Amino acid sequence: MSERGTDFRDSPGGTTEAGLDEAEGLLKVLAIVADSGPASFGEFVEGWGEYLSRRSNFGTDSTIKATLRRRLRNLLELELLDRSGTRYTISEAGLAYLGRTGDEDASGGDQVQEIRKLVRQQEASVRESVGDILADLDPFVFEHLIKRLLEDMSYDNVEVTSRSGDGGVDVVADIELGITSVREVVQAKRHKRAIQRKDLDALRGSLHRFGAVRGTIIATSRYSKGTREAAFESGAAPITLIDGEKLVDLLIAHDIGVRKKTLDVLEFDADAFAEVEESLGEQEEVGE
Repeated sequence: MSERGTDFRDSPGGTTEAGLDEAEGLLKVLAIVADSGPASFGEFVEGWGEYLSRRSNFGTDSTIKATLRRRLRNLLELELLDRSGTRYTISEAGLAYLGRTGDEDASGGDQVQEIRKLVRQQEASVRESVGDILADLDPFVFEHLIKRLLEDMSYDNVEVTSRSGDGGVDVVADIELGITSVREVVQAKRHKRAIQRKDLDALRGSLHRFGAVRGTIIATSRYSKGTREAAFESGAAPITLIDGEKLVDLLIAHDIGVRKKTLDVLEFDADAFAEVEESLGEQEEVGE
């Protein structure tokens, strides 16, 4: 086996693997997500398309998106990225890998890497603050927060039910599924303990009272194994489970409880000066 082959086999994330990842554009995708995330697929397309225009003959919209999807999937499998719903972020392992290999298009590599680490730390701090305040909210206030979130997620006719006699249903709403509008019931549970199977069964049993075809439990905590297994039980109405981490993801995605600030980070671009010099040289040749 060659020296490079041995390095690839024995040194995951080593020089040979990093070289292959750079050639395939994986490092560039990792850097794009690091600089843009948490963000959805569409927010990475422009940066990836600009990179491809400089490095390849790929230029159609479908090709740009297809190649980006494959690389995002690969990075997820390598656990260099994390994904929650439709939003991607760089993982701690991805940040460390990018720190070792660098982004070939970025100047001031160490400084850029430090900025990325600070951004990730800030994100973690904000997520913790959001989680803390959710845990202390009055239950009725929490229900109205969920109402606002659903409205921002394009649900219609969102209503908080009365405090008593709701059969475990806290919010009802309509959502468009294709060409059909369906009624959904939501249970908002502000708990620290794991949500149990009985809570799911109670919600499922209340669907008919509200003319609903599916339900969702949105909680500040996690779910027991039995609850997760019963959520999509064969022959039963589906119940979506949103835990505390996913709830924070959704609030951030819809700018509820957070404000996003954009920082402009300057990078030195020596090519701009070279282009001016080259242009002057061409003019002098024409003048001769």
